[in-house]
Amino acid sequence: MSENQTGGAGAAGSGAAAVTTAPEGQGRIPTALLKLVQRPVTNREGKVVEERKGEPKLRSIKADEVLSWKEYSDRVVVVTTDGQKFVGAKESR
Repeated sequence: MSENQTGGAGAAGSGAAAVTTAPEGQGRIPTALLKLVQRPVTNREGKVVEERKGEPKLRSIKADEVLSWKEYSDRVVVVTTDGQKFVGAKESR
């Protein structure tokens, strides 16, 4: 088994093992982390829908859209099945 499959490198001290039974990036992402990451809403032509002047309308990413994810101390990075990468900031404590 590689380190990624066993949760070896980078897992110590991150606290991620207590959140989910699968190593980070594999299996399901915890709902609390998924709510931190948002993507712009697009219309049928693929253009971003604007909510206010220049600000895109955002929606949360769905669990079935997640290809891979990684939790850091200050942020969560999610790669979607369509190849886009999104970052959600955690609240500072």
